[in-house]
Amino acid sequence: MKTIEHILFSFLFMFSALPLWAYTVTGRVIDGGDKSGLVGATVTLRTDSATVARQTRTDAEGRFEIEAVTQAPSQDVEITCLGFKPWSTQIIGNVKNLNLGTIALESSGVTLGEVTVTGSRVIEKPSHFLVMPSAQEIERAKGSMSLLGELKLKMPGLQVNEIEEQVTVDGGTPVLMINGREQPLAKILSMNVHDILRIEYRNTPDIRYADRGSTGIINFITRPGSGGYVSAQVNAGITTARLNSWTFASMNYKKSEWTIGYNEVWRDSYKEYKNSTESYIGGRETIERQSIGRPSKTRDFDNNLRAEYTYMHDANTMLAASASQRWHDNDGSVDSWVKETRGDKVTEYGRENGRNTKRHNTSGDIYFKKNFGNNVIEATATGAYSSGDYDRGMDYSVEFNQNNKTRNKAWMAGGELMYSHQFKHLLTKIGVSYSHDWAENSYRENGIDVSKYRLKKDNVYIYGNIAGNLSKVGYTVGVGAKYFKAGDNSLSSDYWRARAVVTLNYRLSRQWSINYLFMADPRLPQLTDISDQQQTIDDISLQQGNSSLKPSVWTRNRITFRYNTGNFYAATNLSYSRTHSPIISQYSYLADRNMFLCKVENGDFDKRVITELLLSYQNLWGHISIDGSVGWDWYQMKGAGYDHKDSHVYSNLSVNAYWGHWTVFASYEIAPQYTVYGQRVSRSVRYNYVGARFKIPHWSFELSITNPFTRRGFFYTDQDYSPVRPSKIETQLRDQANMVAVTVKYDLSFGKSFKKANRTLERGRLDTGVSNNY
Repeated sequence: MKTIEHILFSFLFMFSALPLWAYTVTGRVIDGGDKSGLVGATVTLRTDSATVARQTRTDAEGRFEIEAVTQAPSQDVEITCLGFKPWSTQIIGNVKNLNLGTIALESSGVTLGEVTVTGSRVIEKPSHFLVMPSAQEIERAKGSMSLLGELKLKMPGLQVNEIEEQVTVDGGTPVLMINGREQPLAKILSMNVHDILRIEYRNTPDIRYADRGSTGIINFITRPGSGGYVSAQVNAGITTARLNSWTFASMNYKKSEWTIGYNEVWRDSYKEYKNSTESYIGGRETIERQSIGRPSKTRDFDNNLRAEYTYMHDANTMLAASASQRWHDNDGSVDSWVKETRGDKVTEYGRENGRNTKRHNTSGDIYFKKNFGNNVIEATATGAYSSGDYDRGMDYSVEFNQNNKTRNKAWMAGGELMYSHQFKHLLTKIGVSYSHDWAENSYRENGIDVSKYRLKKDNVYIYGNIAGNLSKVGYTVGVGAKYFKAGDNSLSSDYWRARAVVTLNYRLSRQWSINYLFMADPRLPQLTDISDQQQTIDDISLQQGNSSLKPSVWTRNRITFRYNTGNFYAATNLSYSRTHSPIISQYSYLADRNMFLCKVENGDFDKRVITELLLSYQNLWGHISIDGSVGWDWYQMKGAGYDHKDSHVYSNLSVNAYWGHWTVFASYEIAPQYTVYGQRVSRSVRYNYVGARFKIPHWSFELSITNPFTRRGFFYTDQDYSPVRPSKIETQLRDQANMVAVTVKYDLSFGKSFKKANRTLERGRLDTGVSNNY
């Protein structure tokens, strides 16, 4: 009996002693110069040189707290902050709560422009913003996209469509990163939002990524951790046959991380309508066609499998490899009733243009990064292969039927090497990238082999960038030189073009700043643009590329005024852009064949002026965030036989409201913006939605309605001002009208996991993120 009592007493003693084995470390970090609190400093607790036990960041006053610290013979505390010398101390045999007091960091002597805290969790630097989500913002977010939806109030130029899970910066596609490494959207969507420490946001192009047309950078810096993470989401249409889902899993052990993810998109639409008017001028007689859309169908199935491995030899050395496989299957048709007028003759007939695409893509890359002192080296090697069949059928109720088929094989190989060095007052970066593309297309008409042609292009890009400050003016200057060579079976052309990106940022006061952007960007033709092979469009028209095509050059000047007072943000943009020799599709009449040829040509110029005002307010009455914009743009397009001018007003408004576990959100596009290029003016989709979200630990449930109170659903237009073939096309996707959808998301972290409610604790994975300052 005494033996049992001794055992029970021993267990009770052990459990009663557990609280004594864990303690809390607190302190405050300040600037040793002006004695102000340093926000965003990293505080790391290590059990040895390679193992991170805990990690956190200081708040707006410079304070930090690390809880549940387990007793150990000795532990190191390290504090680092951009622009300051690191600080460290050692804890030996501690068993009780410990206050390290006030810790003053000394300046490292490296200054890259004025740093201004524009709100409790936003730091504005000359070239980018550092945005640190609050605990409240993290808890509200369903995922990374909804987190960006809330933080966009603090990130000028950012637009987020939470329903479609799309993000744009200044109207274009940004580069998405995790810890300084570029990642696909699928991985961004599956992130654990509780791991996000801060977001480094740039709303101006970087010379490194300007070669691909990127308009900004969104870099998620995550906390370390150990164990694993599993996430899954299903978005299903109730009123429409539509499904979008993904699953993702990651596992961290010591210095390695394994991830695997799968995402798919399925859509089965049967209420698509396309109305059009088109004229063919300059032939034997003018031909006019008016098409009234009939219910058309589209079935889309797209799925992607991706795997990745990352090895962190130490905090400054990373090696990663990834591979992905994508399958895509699209089958649909465009059905219409056509009224055709040729002189005095009027004919009516049905027309069905069927299409079917089946293709698969395989790609992979290897990435290496090394930090040593003030130097960083990055190297990437990448490759891809694709093959597919592209079928297009034309079935008229009158005497015309044709089936075109293209069988395609293509591959790409390339790489990039970049080196950066941080001087005392200057950050420099130089790099070179190269890619080679090859494609083979076998073209058939009505089962007869017409041609087989091969296309190839070489793309060399050399770039350099400097960032620093002169007094209160922060600046970045990037220049690049691009060599481009492309050709088909018999002809080839090569070009040298220069590229430049310049930004200037000046703080007028704590609330006001002014930013200037200049860009010079050559736009190069695609492989399909340079092929001289003629292909049939329909019974009266053909299409053809142009091996003599010249690159266009796009230049832009933009001035932005920004104002903020904590929760209120305002910005005004004034922009002027011009495209010299835009690449357009130009129609002409072929008298010997009595056909019209659509050939890729160079126009004279496009130019555009945009003015816009953006206003936003966060946490109004503690529960509401609201943002909106209004703009006016004017444009002119000029080329052989056309000179068109026009202007439009555009505006939108979005609101989020929060109560406990609930979020209600709405976005209303009052007037959509137009896009302009060459002879074509396109009215973008007017995308409106409203929804509600309920979030509890591990689960998120969402109900949304897209395009409420409309019959047309997604509606957009394309107007072509060609002097030979002017046209206007209106497209309606009525399946998307009043579309009700449900989204369910599940997240689970396992392994080491600590309290996340106040985001003061870290998980044990090695931190792979070092800011690249771009």
